Amino acid sequence: MTNIAWPIRCLAVFALLVLVYMAYQPGFSGALYYDDYSNLDVLESVQSASDKRQFVLGGQAGPLGRPLALLSFLPHAEKWPENSVSVLRANVLIHVCNAFLLLLLAYMLMRLATTFSTTKSFLIAIGAAALWALLPINVSTSLIAIQRMTGLAALFGLLGLTGFVAGYFFQQRSPLLAIVFQGLSLGLGTLLAIFTKESGALIPVFALVIHAVLLNKLPIQRHYRLLRAGFLWLAFLSILFYLSPFMRDWFAYDGYRGASAWSRFLSQPGILLQYLKLTFAPLPTKFSPFHDDVQFVTETWVIVAALTIWFSAVIISIATKRFSPWLLFALLWFFTGHLLESSVINLELYFEHRNYLAVFGGCLALSYFAGSAPPALSKIMPLLFVGYIGIIAVNLVATTTLWGKPMLAAETWAVSSPASARAALHLATLDIETAGGDGLQAQRSLVSFAKRSRAVSYMDKTIEACPKCIDVHMQALLYSCNIKKESEIDSRFKALLASARDGKSTLPVVDGIFPLMQLIKHKACGSLVSEDVKELLDALIANSAFSPQMYLTRLYFLRANVSYDEGKMAEAQEYLEKAERVGPQALPVLQFQVHLALRQASSVDALAAIERRRAIADDSHKMSHAVLNEIRAMVIARDNIEGIE
Repeated sequence: MTNIAWPIRCLAVFALLVLVYMAYQPGFSGALYYDDYSNLDVLESVQSASDKRQFVLGGQAGPLGRPLALLSFLPHAEKWPENSVSVLRANVLIHVCNAFLLLLLAYMLMRLATTFSTTKSFLIAIGAAALWALLPINVSTSLIAIQRMTGLAALFGLLGLTGFVAGYFFQQRSPLLAIVFQGLSLGLGTLLAIFTKESGALIPVFALVIHAVLLNKLPIQRHYRLLRAGFLWLAFLSILFYLSPFMRDWFAYDGYRGASAWSRFLSQPGILLQYLKLTFAPLPTKFSPFHDDVQFVTETWVIVAALTIWFSAVIISIATKRFSPWLLFALLWFFTGHLLESSVINLELYFEHRNYLAVFGGCLALSYFAGSAPPALSKIMPLLFVGYIGIIAVNLVATTTLWGKPMLAAETWAVSSPASARAALHLATLDIETAGGDGLQAQRSLVSFAKRSRAVSYMDKTIEACPKCIDVHMQALLYSCNIKKESEIDSRFKALLASARDGKSTLPVVDGIFPLMQLIKHKACGSLVSEDVKELLDALIANSAFSPQMYLTRLYFLRANVSYDEGKMAEAQEYLEKAERVGPQALPVLQFQVHLALRQASSVDALAAIERRRAIADDSHKMSHAVLNEIRAMVIARDNIEGIE
């Protein structure tokens, strides 16, 4: 094979990275989605140093708060959310950097694990990086704003992995230095990745796959080999222990998710096969941000069939390892990428971004097999592989183009996923936003009337496919107020109430209560009255799916609000006390308690409510000592003024 000069290689790498960026460019005009708003809603109000610190350290997306990911959004604060184009552009630039790091990682692996020339190693590496970077399944990582968490965590992790693999190049002449360098690189990369997204904890397991499958035979003294292997195996076993029945109850029913962790685990083998199919045989319309319609697998034969396929793949890859380790490498790399989010942690069943790093092993294996084909196929296989990458690139452009047309994309996703509440609500919201105006005034406009009627028809299709989707029932009712007959509004409320007793929990359900209360106050919802809202709230409170703190605190708060509007102060105080017990850190609950106490001329009760929060006050959150002191000063000042009067 003719040697390719380094300047030409650099030019090829640059051309690939530019191609990837250009393929994503049509998607920069895409929409914002549910998790973007829930995680970044306060970004537009971030101004002072205190605001920035609270935003970065107050994240709720994961147990560690993901502060580094949130820190990366601060440059976008000034014009958020109108500057979503710049946010998505930054996400894609991170993806481009990750493609470069994976190319570098693949090249080093080829040089260390094979006897290929530098040119052949480079061609295989750039082929693998090109395939990975152009896969449409990775679109959700870059074109959903908040999924920067995934891309940025991968960036930090890949920096650690490239340092780890680089250590093998000088381990024979400087073993101690190599081990220290590998440990520092991997440790720092993992630490940064974890505080960007918790799945960064898998980076040492990726390193273990590299070491155990590809590089464990490279010469180094035995005690250094054992030291390195021991560290990597310890990291892997720690994660297994974290996932084990010693740390979590696999069989306990989770009302929030509607199944046990074990049921989720049994559903994952089939879902992993779906991921692989979408990865390497993509269809642009199959990729979307909305997968809340994916159901738990209950058919035994489906579970057995999926497990049989995976066990067969493992056996074949082990049996062929002596001839080529790359199939086993691809399989274990894929499993590693899904070890946390596709196992017994009771997250949502399905998300495409979970494949972001996981599918690279398959890309590298395909590129290796294309580049190392036997003589009879040595010319045709690389050409077929390049052609395949071309087809993948076309699919990527088609996918990003669809994502860059928000209304067309929303309509496509709503049609392809009729049981997805999120897809229906997203479509309805986009359609309404084009009407202009808001509140009751917008409802009364003729344009809004037509758009709301159409939005309700969208949601009715989803209700038919998903009768337990409370959020869709809620939004359909809200959109029906003021434009539908009283009998239809009453019928919709009864359907909403029925679904509230045992339906699925989502934030839009809770967020819809207050607008419903306002519409009822303005006599815009037919014969509905505040008693109906109370009945709805009581049904949601009794629904175990709404037992998590984030839901229950808000529901009790809203229930107190209804009682307050009715003049039932004792009842309002009772529900506020329940809200405090569930979520003592919720600042609106405290503010409501103080207001209620002052209205009843009880500054003692107001001050007592403030002091009860001292134990949980945290300056990195809204419930800070400074805020408590400010509220306390207001109560005392008001008490003094009334005393003078």
